[in-house]
Amino acid sequence: MSAMGKEITKQELIDYFHKKWLVLLNEKSVLIDDLQIDGLDALLLFDNLARDFDFTLENFDFHRYAMTEYELGNIFLTIYRVIFNRKKLIKQTFTVDHLLEVIRKGTWFDPQA
Repeated sequence: MSAMGKEITKQELIDYFHKKWLVLLNEKSVLIDDLQIDGLDALLLFDNLARDFDFTLENFDFHRYAMTEYELGNIFLTIYRVIFNRKKLIKQTFTVDHLLEVIRKGTWFDPQA
């Protein structure tokens, strides 16, 4: 898919996820959680988004948003998740609305807390 440009609409972005990732999202969807991905899948997602929508990841810290393959395979982290009844360790999140702002700005920036 070629770069779609910075004039993308919210619906076009939602349709992109439906077509490419086969999920139904809305503007308030929390991307990493709703796509249920981590590790290399999440890294691939960010690389594809940056390429397809022509924005830079210069200010992007992957570890703030998704678990690494190491974190996914670490037995101690797995035990922690089981004991505290968590599906994953708490990471920062962002929505489709935030991603749309990133695309329009042309570079990644962290969501406001």
